[in-house]
Amino acid sequence: FSIGSSNVGDWQNVTALVNAQGTGMDSILYKNFAALKAAIPALDALDFDDENSYDTPTTVAFGVMLGGLGYRINPDPFTNNSYWINVVAQINAQLPGTVDGVHLQAYAGGAGNNPCVGWDFGGVPVWPGLWDLNDSPNQVESIMTGWNNQCGINGGFMWLYDDFVGNGLAAQY
Repeated sequence: FSIGSSNVGDWQNVTALVNAQGTGMDSILYKNFAALKAAIPALDALDFDDENSYDTPTTVAFGVMLGGLGYRINPDPFTNNSYWINVVAQINAQLPGTVDGVHLQAYAGGAGNNPCVGWDFGGVPVWPGLWDLNDSPNQVESIMTGWNNQCGINGGFMWLYDDFVGNGLAAQY
């Protein structure tokens, strides 16, 4: 389950709610994410795709609250590595293991990102994502193999599923 995207205001709303109500059991954020967990118990991780707000105190408080509800957190950065490294360290310092992976965007605004350079999360694995709009299946295999050989990347993701369906590649992945 992902929270955010570029220029949609989700993280500004999270910041406003945390600042107004905190993250305690009476806050709307706590109640809504507890209800989501109760409704879909198999939902065990949330993807943090903050591309605009970058507010460390509220992001950390929100992540710790979600960890307390039983969710794992997977940031989804494409830029601002020092911000994200700090957020991951602070969340895991307060609730160890809450952030158990990072989905690094290596496409669109994150094109050129190398998960082996500048994205060290202190033992939290980085799983880079590529986009089939830019890379063929053979290129994806080559890029991922290179990252595996360079720094042990052991997984990744593809953006955007609709592109796979639209071009007949979905069955190949």
